[in-house]
This record gives sequence, C-alpha cells and structure tokens, in this order.
Amino acid sequence: MVSKCHKLLPVLMVLAPHFTVQQSAVLTDTFLFQRAKYIKPYVMEEKPTTAEVQKAASGEGGADAYNKSTDQDRQPGTMPAAGFTVTEGIELPPQLKRGGHIGGTIGGKAVVVGGTDWNDTKTVKHWLQNAAVFDRDKWVPGPSLPGPLAYAMYGSDPTGIYVAGGTPDGTVSSRSVYRLHSLAPGAGWELLPPLPEALSYGSGAMLNGKFYVACGTNGREKSNHMWVLDTRSTGTPAWKKCPPVPGPARTLSLLVADGKYLYLLGGLRHEEPLTVLKDAYRYDTGNGTWEQLRDLPLEGYAWAGQPVDAGHLLITGRAYGKIDTGIWLLRLKDMSMEKIGEAVGPATTAPLIKINNKQWWLVGGEPDANKNRTGKVTIITCK
Repeated sequence: MVSKCHKLLPVLMVLAPHFTVQQSAVLTDTFLFQRAKYIKPYVMEEKPTTAEVQKAASGEGGADAYNKSTDQDRQPGTMPAAGFTVTEGIELPPQLKRGGHIGGTIGGKAVVVGGTDWNDTKTVKHWLQNAAVFDRDKWVPGPSLPGPLAYAMYGSDPTGIYVAGGTPDGTVSSRSVYRLHSLAPGAGWELLPPLPEALSYGSGAMLNGKFYVACGTNGREKSNHMWVLDTRSTGTPAWKKCPPVPGPARTLSLLVADGKYLYLLGGLRHEEPLTVLKDAYRYDTGNGTWEQLRDLPLEGYAWAGQPVDAGHLLITGRAYGKIDTGIWLLRLKDMSMEKIGEAVGPATTAPLIKINNKQWWLVGGEPDANKNRTGKVTIITCK
C-alpha cells in the first residue's frame, strides 16, 4: 500500500419548488426511501476527468493526530479496500438516538447534536437540540444547541464544530450559524454571522479555516448557491458568495473537502418521481472554478463522506429509494468505487465523523422509512 490514511472534514444537502420544509421533513421518513419503481436516475453528460478502536475518541489520537496531519502525510496512490476494517462501536443510548443530525469532534471526542426522533407510538416527531459526547468509553450528554435543529449544514476542524441553517420544526428554514469550540463546563454554542439566505437540507464542509455551505432549500425552491465564511477573519467575518454549483439544483448531496478542493457528489433532484443524481463536481478553492467529473458508478443521496488521503474518499449512508449499508472507497482520479465493507446496520442522514487520521465513525441515522432512528455506531479503521 503506497498511500496511508489521513485527512478529513465533514458533509450533506437541498429541496424542490413548491415543496414546503414540512413536506421535506416528512419525505426523509417516508417517500425518500420508497422502492425502485419510483426511481429515475438523472444522468448528466459524462465528461473526462481534467476497544481499542473506540478509545481513540477518548483521547488517543483525536485532535492531536488531526493537527499533526500534513500534506506530506497525504500522498495520492493506490489504496486497496483490504486496508480497512469495519467494526461495531458503542451505541448511542436509546434516549440519545437520532437522525438528520450534526456530527464532529471537539478535543478528539465524537459529538453529535440536534436531529430528529419519534415517540414510541410514532405519532409525534421530536426536533432535538440536545447533544451526546463519547467520553471515557460511553456516550454522555453534551452542550445543547440554543434551540431544536435538524437537517442543517455543518463542518468540523480542530477549531470546533460549525453549523449553518437547518430547520427547527419542519416548517421553516433557518439562517442561524453557530460554533462549538470547547466541551469545558460553561462553554456553549456561540453565534456567528447569519447566512445571507435561509436554508435547510444542504451540505457543508470546513477547508483551511473556511466554512462552505452548498445548495439547500428555503422551503419554496431548491438552490445551487454556495457560500463561504472565513472563520479566521480578524474582524467580523462575513459570508461571501461563491460561483454556483453546476448542474441541477438538488437536496441531500455530499460536500467533502480534500486538499485544496471541494467535491460535491450526487443528491436528489426531484421527489416525484424520485429522481436520484450521480453527477460529481470539483471546486478549486484557489481559483474559484468548478469542474465536472465523471459520474459516480451509483446514484445516491444523503451520502456521508470523509477524505482518507489526497486521492481517496470514504463514502457511505447512501439512499436511493432504499438505504444501502455499503461502505465504499472512492478513487478521485477516475471516480471509481470499491466496496470495503458493510455498516453494522442501515443508516442515512447521519454524519461520518473523523476520529483521527485512521478512523471514522458513522453515528446514528435513519435506518428505514418507518419513523425509526438508530443509535448504532459503525467504526471504519485504516490498518
């Protein structure tokens, strides 16, 4: 194996004309996971490419390993699927399971916050603001958001977890932006400048201190806008508009940062008939330009993903009318995918969290269309 496992950042995406945010929220529990007779893949014109394990979250590696990762560590090369193992981690307690939530790390500890769950009789949907932190081999309560929030755009880096937009109740989209930088007693979510437009069901990523938010829905129509906030700004940071994402507007696609690039993958074009995307784009943050890449081999939406090194991404959590348990290694050179294993259970609208340079956790999520939420944790480790 020439290449080793290394750097990361987080991910997710939007909705359709004349669909309210409330309808969108219902779709994530029902229509989005209906069977194949509704599925119509959207094909873009193809263009050529121009515990040991879980103790890591309690302090072994974590933020320190993250900060020591360098571009020299992250050399492209061939990375066989045999270089990974997939194991089951410690589940979220029943009272902390969720889907449509935010995930990241603070001080090397995995954190999930917000999202949704249902009551035992599946008659009431709860919009969550509470958090769970993996500390000393167990999940414990963490800093709650200022209010309920689900299906938000988010990203994580050594400075904290960043959250933008989302919906607090399934009826409206939010402009609010927050950051959590510490788990110390008394620390909480700080308010950052609001998004220029209200968005939910979008995707986000952190890259070189900048928080990118792509696409989303305002409850009336889909957007292909992308915005960026420089969190390192010495003055008051301000959102700036980037060139729009090429291709059709979409919901629930994946945004992943790797090197100097952002990769935007797949998503949902229409709810009726269910039209699932597999197109892929790369954004050069140096010159501000988009490039269309080869299509993914599989259409999908609500993917979760993280970079492994300068040439590969881990992607999982795929929905396409059903929910796939597959975990794939995506080779960015030719957009080919190789399956490395299966998640411990079906889960979509869930974060894939980087624990250190060789380990990633898929935490919680929506396992089916029956208003269930899972607390299962899948651990992916690079040998």
